[in-house]
Amino acid sequence: MTQDHEPLFDEDLRLLPWTSETGKPCHLAPGAEDGMVSALADGIENRHLAEAARVLRECEAIPADPAAGAAPPAREAAPGV
Repeated sequence: MTQDHEPLFDEDLRLLPWTSETGKPCHLAPGAEDGMVSALADGIENRHLAEAARVLRECEAIPADPAAGAAPPAREAAPGV
């Protein structure tokens, strides 16, 4: 597939960690790295990473916990799926 038009920016846009009111992705233009929107996005991304690290630590402890029980047997896919 070829591009029929020139890109709006020479650099890549930053995908922001939220969507628009209509559910579309939001982007930040290059050159706005020191602005308020960029700082807000940095803060949200840092909280996301911290929460993901916490969840991962909790998940890593589950296999060693005898109260967690044995893993359920793997299911086979139905024919044609």
